[in-house]
Amino acid sequence: MENLLNLLKSFEKVSENKDKITYKSFILEEDFDLYRELRESGFKKVYEFSYGHRKVFVNKNLNSVFTYCEGDLIFEVFKTKEDYKNNYKKMEIFYSEY
Repeated sequence: MENLLNLLKSFEKVSENKDKITYKSFILEEDFDLYRELRESGFKKVYEFSYGHRKVFVNKNLNSVFTYCEGDLIFEVFKTKEDYKNNYKKMEIFYSEY
């Protein structure tokens, strides 16, 4: 968890609304140590949302979604369980169409 927290220090807070806070960063290539750290921190890879160069990880306990896509790192923290669940439903619809 410590490595994940250190990584998140490099993220920039890009937006906040009533539902969530979004942080972003960038890396030049896929970091498999990052994926391991996410799993060790309680994140689960969502295979139906992940393909090619996009990987999506969720953590229900932290109301969080972590996405890697072609170097972009996006970390979303939802303010309530309800906000997290609503977003998850939207992701199911979105990723089923693409």
